[in-house]
Amino acid sequence: GRPSWLPGPPEPARLGDGYAVSSSSFSAAAPAPPAGLLVPRSKRPVKEEVEERSTARGPSWPAVIPGIGVKTEAKSELEQKREEEKEKKVHDATVRDTACKAICAVKHGLRQLQRQRLKREAAGEFVDDRPFVPEDWETAFFPHLGSYMKFLLSRPDQFRVVEGSAFGAFTIENVAGNVTVSAPA
Repeated sequence: GRPSWLPGPPEPARLGDGYAVSSSSFSAAAPAPPAGLLVPRSKRPVKEEVEERSTARGPSWPAVIPGIGVKTEAKSELEQKREEEKEKKVHDATVRDTACKAICAVKHGLRQLQRQRLKREAAGEFVDDRPFVPEDWETAFFPHLGSYMKFLLSRPDQFRVVEGSAFGAFTIENVAGNVTVSAPA
């Protein structure tokens, strides 16, 4: 037998005791129980529960009743403010990281360009004096940092832009040398 200290068998669930007859419209996250099975209301989607309450009592019955425990989609002001602050922090961090990557890309490109120019001068070939622009600036950096010239001018601690003789002609000098770039705190 059964020990005396164990409670008896559970009573069968009844409609109205926080249970509802299952339907086939459960979410994809949880498998749907067989139709007609009593399922706790907490396992059912909130939207369905609200619709069921509003249609069961007629069209004049409010869909959301305060104090019943139906979750609402509206966020409080505090939650919205926190979410906005979080998004701003993520955006600021992305811009800082992208700026550091851009500085490294420009410095690397300037070093490569200088090596190529020295080799061409030694070989007596024509030396191109166009400034270095990263090939992926438009896709990788422009969405976060803006135009290339604007970025270079915004970082006088890293680069010096020297205007050339023709309109739009310029050269870039690495002012910081080999100092490693770190994101500002």
